[in-house]
Amino acid sequence: MTMEFLTRPTLTKLANIHYFLKWDEGVEIKCEFIHEGRNRHIEADITITDTAELNGTLLYGPHRSFITKSWKNIVKELEDKSSRDDWAQRLQYVSAMVPKEHRSGKPTRALDFAEINTSPRQVISNLLYEGTNVCVFGKGGIGKSLFCLNLIQGLHSGYQVAGLDVIQQNTLWLDWETTEGLAHWRNKEILEARGIEAGRWNDPDHPNSGRGHMVFHREMVGPLENNIEPLIMDIERMGIGTLLIDSAIPACGGEAESPKPSQNFFDALAALRPDNRPLSSIIVAHVTKDRAGSRSTTPATPFGSTVWTDRARDTYELRASQKRNARFTNFALHHRKTNMGPLRDSLCFRLTWANGCTIESINIREDRGLVAGLNLNDQAYYFISENGPMSLDDLSRRIDATDSDILMALEFDYRLTETDETWDTSELDY
Repeated sequence: MTMEFLTRPTLTKLANIHYFLKWDEGVEIKCEFIHEGRNRHIEADITITDTAELNGTLLYGPHRSFITKSWKNIVKELEDKSSRDDWAQRLQYVSAMVPKEHRSGKPTRALDFAEINTSPRQVISNLLYEGTNVCVFGKGGIGKSLFCLNLIQGLHSGYQVAGLDVIQQNTLWLDWETTEGLAHWRNKEILEARGIEAGRWNDPDHPNSGRGHMVFHREMVGPLENNIEPLIMDIERMGIGTLLIDSAIPACGGEAESPKPSQNFFDALAALRPDNRPLSSIIVAHVTKDRAGSRSTTPATPFGSTVWTDRARDTYELRASQKRNARFTNFALHHRKTNMGPLRDSLCFRLTWANGCTIESINIREDRGLVAGLNLNDQAYYFISENGPMSLDDLSRRIDATDSDILMALEFDYRLTETDETWDTSELDY
């Protein structure tokens, strides 16, 4: 049987690394995980399906092939399997349309006519702006996942999280770290502490979402970029406003130190954003190994490529202080980098396991361990803010460090200034 017509395909792009060409007559060619080499040739995972074929829908692939070189062998294989005789023409469309779209990027236009021209709202006060990516990083095993789960459960339910106001919205936990059973147990403890029973919560805006009082949860396997299509459907059906990415390393395929997989992760995250509303995300990451426990004056960064700091709008370092056999952990959340205004003051919390799991705001002075865990310049700033102007000798008696290290920290910090050998907060401290 010979097919007698060939329509022009429509092209859909996801994350600038996935391209789908569809023909009205039932043919689809997927070009996924695009990579352009130094020689300008483009390769991709090619998958070809044909719903009009009598001998099955999957005709070819997935197979790694160049889309800017000869299709001769692929055409022969398709003609051996399929009754169509127009595969060469269809693959020419691929060679013409995909590279052009991949290299074109987004169109240039005046910002006056941008679809969103209002200032972003804070969906978690002093922590998360609507439509932005936030990275929360820290040492392994301190409770980052549980801390961030408390944040998005507050968003999901619409209650304050340790004094931080929220704007209620549906949330989704993308979980590479635990099983669904363990995730359910952790989330149930958070609800129980607030007297909330797990169960259905009617959602008139998304009646088919299957929404409950707990956050939405999905066990993840493989890098985020491999899961774009089903997640887009979930985010739309469930009306998701914020994602919890737990955690960064498996989300980019275990190559967080490499720029390309890290860039692919953020491109995939951008592809998940609905066309008609913003999507926020909280990304759980690890601290760089050489900075774990460090009190250097330079800001700590997430483990891996600098992409994690560059692409996140805000980064926060989470530090913990826990006493042996204690039923609580104290946390300090330090604002290390922002593209959304000035750096904010550190936030301190207590996570308690008693009747469920609770989180509350505390003052850092309640935990000497959190103060001692601050960078040297942050410790100096804390003591001067608490006690007024202090000399280097005064600070040395309170900070476990050499005079030269403390002096270097003081001179590094724009928030502090010296007058007659006495250090005080400066006018630049906003």
